[in-house]
Amino acid sequence: MTDWPMSRFALSRDGFNPFEFGLNRGNVRGLRWQWAADVGGVDWQATAPTVAGDRVYVGSGSVRDYRGSGALYALDDDSGHVVWRVPLDGSPVEPSPTVVRDVLLVSVTDASANSTLHGFSAVDGTSRWVTPVGSVPSSAVVVDGVAYVVTAGSSPAMFAVAVSDGARRWRVDLPGSVEGSAPAVADGMVFVVTADGAVVALDVTDGRVRWQVPLAGVVHRGPAVVDGRVHVGDDHGDLVAFDAGSGATLWRTVIPAGEMGIAVAYGLVYVAKGSVDGDSPALLAIDAATGGDPRWTTFHGTAISGPTVAGGVVYVGGTTGRLYGVDAVSGAHVWNPQEVVVNQTTNFDEIVVRNAALYTSNLDGSNGFVVKYTLPFRPLSRWWWSKYRFRPQRIPIGDPPPRPVAQQRQASATR
Repeated sequence: MTDWPMSRFALSRDGFNPFEFGLNRGNVRGLRWQWAADVGGVDWQATAPTVAGDRVYVGSGSVRDYRGSGALYALDDDSGHVVWRVPLDGSPVEPSPTVVRDVLLVSVTDASANSTLHGFSAVDGTSRWVTPVGSVPSSAVVVDGVAYVVTAGSSPAMFAVAVSDGARRWRVDLPGSVEGSAPAVADGMVFVVTADGAVVALDVTDGRVRWQVPLAGVVHRGPAVVDGRVHVGDDHGDLVAFDAGSGATLWRTVIPAGEMGIAVAYGLVYVAKGSVDGDSPALLAIDAATGGDPRWTTFHGTAISGPTVAGGVVYVGGTTGRLYGVDAVSGAHVWNPQEVVVNQTTNFDEIVVRNAALYTSNLDGSNGFVVKYTLPFRPLSRWWWSKYRFRPQRIPIGDPPPRPVAQQRQASATR
């Protein structure tokens, strides 16, 4: 069983689950809505879900009294029922939770814009520790028992906090401002981008700045670090790959302007570009090693945000409450459910795909919701077909495969 323990799946923040084999471009059309869980009252909005084991973790908070009140939920993965709920003195709306073994890390911001990083028991929701971390922190990324978070606003900083007891290891101020950019970790460094255009690499042990390079435009989303390359996109349309060790520019590709969300998989950078000045939103695939012109580009009629890649499918969505699945190789649309996920904006930057299931949540909807899609049936294995050669059929999950006709007749004769 594969977990989705943090924002964008892994330390690299690449939005790619390479261990997804149950859901793929051959069967994605079979996805069906399994459950929708209400995680708040009227005008509450939900964070992106985090899924670990048989639990789905999500935070929810009030839209009207933003950062005024909220709650943390653990939902049963099979039914969507609430396993436990913990009220919070603030809103966890900005980031998604992070799961590290039996510890659940959640950033909470109160009505005065003061923020804290909380460590909860993932089993029953009991509080273990609380650490002040400035204003509106990002989702945490954890390496060797240390959680790294970035605070937003005009005086941003990077914090390193021990997962065991919440003790602060170090803090480093960052240049400019930060707008919801989650850090990524690779090769002993933690990478973050600032909203006014800079990529900063810090040493994970002490926060020392290893390198820093400017960008041309505003950056709204964090970097993706894969194969020694730091991939970043700004709203001017610059998609840039930097060398993770030195900060040197490896390649730069210019696409139409718009807020970018990126994922990296199969040797490609998938860029979901929002609409600007009436320009159509788009999903593009660009060579991750060399950049250059897109391999393919596809459009659809909704503003889109960050992509998620799993099983050969790129998943995107947008403000109309629709989800889309696109073939990662060709860009052809392979899944577009007819139902609207929720009535308003959904948190499509954090579509979660694991174990033949897809999860998402609403960001600006009328109520806080988490939604799960699954495949209602599973095909029998190739081993079964090759061994018993009988007419193919699809059976419900959980039922044992039927015996071959010859075995059925033999069992009847011995009764």
